[in-house]
Amino acid sequence: MNILSFGQRIEGLISTIRCAAPEMTILSLAGETVFRMVEAYGRDGMRFLEQGDRINAVASFGYASGWYKAGAFLGLVIGDLPEGNDILDESIDTQETSRLQEKIDRYYRLLREGIAALEPAPDGASILRKGAEEILLRANSALHEGKEHRSGNQILEALRKFGYGHGWLDTGVRTGLFRITGNRELFTI
Repeated sequence: MNILSFGQRIEGLISTIRCAAPEMTILSLAGETVFRMVEAYGRDGMRFLEQGDRINAVASFGYASGWYKAGAFLGLVIGDLPEGNDILDESIDTQETSRLQEKIDRYYRLLREGIAALEPAPDGASILRKGAEEILLRANSALHEGKEHRSGNQILEALRKFGYGHGWLDTGVRTGLFRITGNRELFTI
C-alpha cells in the first residue's frame, strides 16, 4: 500500500464516522472527541502529503487510525475503515532517510514512554479496567510490531505502527481509562 492509498482510506473513514452514543451524554462527548481527533489528524496527514511531506503524513495517518480503532473498540464511534494487512511499502528518498530515522526514534520513544507512564484508573473488577488493559495490550503490540518492521527495514510501516499505538494510548487517556503516573506531556490531554 502506498501513502496516498492510506490517506484515502482515512479520508473515507472521516466521511462515514459517527458517534455511537446518544446525543448530550458523556459518552457522546467522548465519541465527538474521538471523531474530532481522527478528522484533525487525517486532514493534517492529507495536508502534509499535498506539501510533499510524506513522513509527517504517515505519522498523522497512523495516529488517526489508532484514535479511530480505540474509539471503535470502546464503542464510542462507528465508521468504515476497511480492514487489511497492507504494509506501507513506499520508499523514501535518500536525503530524507536521516529525518525519517529521527522521527521513528522519537515516535518509538514516545510510545514506549507513554506505555510506561500510564496505569489503569478503573477498579480491577470493573469492565472499564478490562478496556484499559486491552488498550495497553494494543499499544504494546503496536510497539513490538513497529520494532519488527524497523529491524526488517520497513521503516514507514514502523512509523505508522508507532503513531497507531500512541493513538490508542491518547484515546484511553482522554476517555479517563488511565492515570498518568509519568510525563503528562506525552499525551493530548
